[in-house]
Amino acid sequence: MPNWCVNKVTLSGHEVCTEIFDYISNEQGYFLSKYVPSEDNNTVWGTKWDVRCEDIIASDNNGTVYLEFHTAWCPPIVFFESLVNKYKGLKVELQYAEPGMCFIGEWTSNNHDENDCYEWYMDDTSVPAPLKEAFAEFYETN
Repeated sequence: MPNWCVNKVTLSGHEVCTEIFDYISNEQGYFLSKYVPSEDNNTVWGTKWDVRCEDIIASDNNGTVYLEFHTAWCPPIVFFESLVNKYKGLKVELQYAEPGMCFIGEWTSNNHDENDCYEWYMDDTSVPAPLKEAFAEFYETN
């Protein structure tokens, strides 16, 4: 049984965003393998298992697509790097948290040559407030 990594993703800047939303909305098949086929998931996606479309919360706002889903142990950063290289102009903003191993982070595709990735322990006082707010359920105290 894996630790589940919660992923919150914003996709924008390319017509594939609407295609992805439509594919996920039909709840048929798997998300990662549809766009980046793999025989070695950890290497090609950065996570062990694919994500079923029916397990993704998705919304579309005029071509900007928001997704929320879980992956095994790690965020699918390698998958999104491949997606950005495949669809020029696509912008991806990924926020993720894995409370079982106590890490939280964000990854952004700024361009095709360089991406930004930042990661913290969840109890680190330097975790940015917007990231803590995005995963407030892990920071609530009784």
